[in-house]
Amino acid sequence: MFAHLLATGRGILGSTLVVLGMGVMNFFLHGFTLPLMPIWPWAYRRITEMFLSCGLTFLVAINEKIHNIQVRSCGDNIERHEKTVVIMNHRTRLDWMYFFSYLYHNRVLNRQKITLKSPIKWVPVIGWSLQTAGYIFLNRKANSDEENIRRSLKYFEELGCKPNTLIFPEGTDLSPNNLSRSWAYSERKGMPKYDFVLHPRVKGFVWYVQTLRQVGGIQAVHDITVGYPDDIVCNERKVVLGHLPGQVHFHIKRYSIDQLPLDDKGLEDWIRTRWQEKEDRLHKFYSQEHSKRLFDGCQYRQPNFFRAGVLWLVLFMWCIAACWFIKLILISWPFRIYCTLLSVFFVSVTVKYGGMGRLEMEVYEKLHKPALKWAVKNN
Repeated sequence: MFAHLLATGRGILGSTLVVLGMGVMNFFLHGFTLPLMPIWPWAYRRITEMFLSCGLTFLVAINEKIHNIQVRSCGDNIERHEKTVVIMNHRTRLDWMYFFSYLYHNRVLNRQKITLKSPIKWVPVIGWSLQTAGYIFLNRKANSDEENIRRSLKYFEELGCKPNTLIFPEGTDLSPNNLSRSWAYSERKGMPKYDFVLHPRVKGFVWYVQTLRQVGGIQAVHDITVGYPDDIVCNERKVVLGHLPGQVHFHIKRYSIDQLPLDDKGLEDWIRTRWQEKEDRLHKFYSQEHSKRLFDGCQYRQPNFFRAGVLWLVLFMWCIAACWFIKLILISWPFRIYCTLLSVFFVSVTVKYGGMGRLEMEVYEKLHKPALKWAVKNN
């Protein structure tokens, strides 16, 4: 009983700190950098990515120090200055959140971009931070999604960004209903039935890679398999109640873009082969006893104790900032007005433009791109 109450208390504390941390990012950090957007897009994007890295490090600290989640990885590394696409099986809705721990310890957290479902951008405070970070939101409408992704990828390339873009080719998580639909799809198409992954949506992956090739924004593809040795937590409600996994494992395999086929059909076959390998790898993983579950055939990395220790300092500093945020909300009416106006701004941008990322691209294309073309033409 006591253990259950303690876990619930940790869950509520961690969730509260996440919301407060995003509030600090939005109103203390992102709000004051907005004037840079029309003046100096390159600096605005770099500073925003730096702030995001700080905020996500706070999330990593919450997961590792409050929730005691241990994230382990094996195989290849994601290099800091390499433009890469990360493909991952989508076991739960929260896989991407645990992946931040690997990115932090590997020092590539500020380079991460994720494609997420569009409803997430409407979540107050949290959704606004993800928008400002340049995450790509999908509406499940092929034409509008393709145009949004193409603009985003081209924009990052023109600013000289080198993002690591995480996509989930399955399109959704491995819930019982989604698994049943995947089995039905397998029967209709005469394809093998999978128990640990869903069949990937190959056309979306092919389009993504080919588009990045066109804009020069890809050097490698990292194929990542996520596995949960003990508890598999599938939704946010369980996280708030303190039910989180004790460990999360990532198996990483790097493929140079030169190793991938050039034609669409070859890419479709390539990703189907990777997903068959994931199914086999996860079958071996989950066939082991809970306490002995490891990915076969690769060396696990040793933890970085220095960076793990830094997380305590990060947790302390962000908690101080969160306390100041609460204090200003309670005692300062100018700050309350500022937060209200900025909230209205975020909501208005989401309604009119579809998010902060789209507004950023709109400003760049109208104010800076014509000037760049004019300069090139007159030289």
